[in-house]
Amino acid sequence: MHRKGATAAGKGVRGIVPGSMGTCSFHTVGRGCEASVCSSSHGAGRALSRSQARGKITIRALRQQLRGVWYDARLERTLLEEAPAAYKDVENVMRAQAELTQIVRRLSPILVHKGT
Repeated sequence: MHRKGATAAGKGVRGIVPGSMGTCSFHTVGRGCEASVCSSSHGAGRALSRSQARGKITIRALRQQLRGVWYDARLERTLLEEAPAAYKDVENVMRAQAELTQIVRRLSPILVHKGT
């Protein structure tokens, strides 16, 4: 079976739930919840479409959201569609799926690399 938008979370199965460019990602261990087909979310999912993000998120807001994260400032216009504000809150997602997966490690971003 394939569950779109999911990562394996069988009992003891290690996984990664990525955040956005400016939010934490998580190393996880699955809890084996059969009701979720032994899977969990593989990220927060978009709150804004790419075109909405380009129209609503400013360069100034992107800079604020990526404070403390290194990135190539020449690519700011390109990065708008991937800004942290374009995504749902991954911390809320992880709390909501606590029955599906256990957080083992929280990883904070330090560098963004986006090919052009």
